[in-house]
Amino acid sequence: MQQTITKAQRWLDLVVFLLRHRYPVTVEQVMESVPAYLEDWSSEDETRRASVRRKFERDKDELRKLGIPIESVNYTIGYGAEEVTGYRLSERELYLPRLVVQGDEPERRGASARGPATVEAPPETWSALARAAARVARLPESPLAPYGRSALRKLGFDLPELAEEAEPPFVHYLSVPDPAVSENLAVLTEALLERKHVGFEYYSISKDERRRRTAEPYGLIYQGGHWYLIARDPEADAIRTFRVSRMGAVEVNPKAPKTADYEVPDGFRLRDYVGREAWQLGAADDELAVEALFLPPTSQWADVHGLGEYLRADEPTGGQVRRFRVRQLDPFLRWCLTFRGQVRPVAPPAAAAGFRGLVRQVLALYEGAEAG
Repeated sequence: MQQTITKAQRWLDLVVFLLRHRYPVTVEQVMESVPAYLEDWSSEDETRRASVRRKFERDKDELRKLGIPIESVNYTIGYGAEEVTGYRLSERELYLPRLVVQGDEPERRGASARGPATVEAPPETWSALARAAARVARLPESPLAPYGRSALRKLGFDLPELAEEAEPPFVHYLSVPDPAVSENLAVLTEALLERKHVGFEYYSISKDERRRRTAEPYGLIYQGGHWYLIARDPEADAIRTFRVSRMGAVEVNPKAPKTADYEVPDGFRLRDYVGREAWQLGAADDELAVEALFLPPTSQWADVHGLGEYLRADEPTGGQVRRFRVRQLDPFLRWCLTFRGQVRPVAPPAAAAGFRGLVRQVLALYEGAEAG
């Protein structure tokens, strides 16, 4: 059964096709290259061909209303004998200019007429703009706050080293497929903007229990296919990581709605938590040195990619023992399990025993499923 092409996919295919061409393309070229148009256009049914042509015209008009500058260009072919209309989409018109530090020598895509333009300024100018945008972004009641956050995203993308000092203590998100997660994110974002405590039910895999928790939200990150809340746990007086999909009954503190419950520490940087494995997220005070045996050929792969710290060779197996700084043991054991027997913790004893217990649980689960 052929998969239905959504409107969003059709629009993306059209935009990508136009961006690939420096010169205008005709309607016929569009019809023959965009998958959503091709089937009807290739048929001999004139009604279907006329219908898909109208669909393209609607798509083009709707994209223009959304700010996609698709340009209509009249030009001649056949040595001027025939005039036709083509369509063009310029990178220079579509993309925002690149922000560049004056005096740097990066690859200047903006130097070409086709690529995005560039805007140059001294480092102190970009730094001042970043600080100003961050101040505006932290004013939830200001109509300019969304523009401040937008400016920070642009600065953070082009000039991360300058925008880092002004990074706001939160990120925003688009809708996600899971309605429960989407609802949680909406509530947590409200709490981040207002700097209010949140209460929620949380399921802990390591303890196999669900209990009520309270936290001070510092930021939201998305990695490994999941959303995580980075927050201070007042009970433990430490920063903790909570997976949003395991949260339930999320509520913002209703008391003193116009007053912040806490302040995000000046030294906190949300980007410090981005790109880490789940076992690397957590408080430094909880850090545990875990030694893991990597069997060949995974040991060679780990060496090349610099996983952990090499300690010694393991002569009986020909593998390597590598040390990891682990802040959450249970996620680390599950991470080791993904290597399908090629990796196993050997020290300290609690980590080795925990891994063996996890393996037994998985075996029992699959044996029970097979018997069923």
